[in-house]
Amino acid sequence: LFLSEHGGTHLDAPYHFDEHGLDIAELPLPRLIAPAKVLDFSHKKPLQGIAPEDLEAAISSQGLRLEAGDAVVVRTDHSKNYDRPDFTMHRPHITAEGAQWLVDKNPGFLVTDLVGLDPPDDPTTPVHLAFLLAGVPFCQVTCNLAQLSTGSWQVAVFPLKLVGGTGSPARPYAIEV
Repeated sequence: LFLSEHGGTHLDAPYHFDEHGLDIAELPLPRLIAPAKVLDFSHKKPLQGIAPEDLEAAISSQGLRLEAGDAVVVRTDHSKNYDRPDFTMHRPHITAEGAQWLVDKNPGFLVTDLVGLDPPDDPTTPVHLAFLLAGVPFCQVTCNLAQLSTGSWQVAVFPLKLVGGTGSPARPYAIEV
């Protein structure tokens, strides 16, 4: 079997950017199951950043409260662009400040429909660094997040248990509670 750890819908483990972080096989499954806090950024255009003030506005307008260990779901509807040849660059992104704001809330993990979280033109990957150095794994390149726009949800991410893996193809799952 030949596959990429970071292709398609996949989970990035802290070990991806932190040699002392947990690899994909070391992430305990209970850590990857949590109440979902869905933040709607479907209004964001390609190349627009999601900054702390955007995150605060989404939480306030949706009447949410982030608790430590929650799964933060960042919905941009970018999955509608996956058929574009430039879909990896033609997308919204999380700013470095937005990433740090989220990390400071101590989420269990992040789920997003973005393919890449960082600003497309920033090779220093500040968003990856913020999350992974803080030990926060994230699942990216997901679909159907609009279905989570109403109701209360529990989400889970099931990666392949790749020993020493920096990431893994993953199966995200949501159930209404």
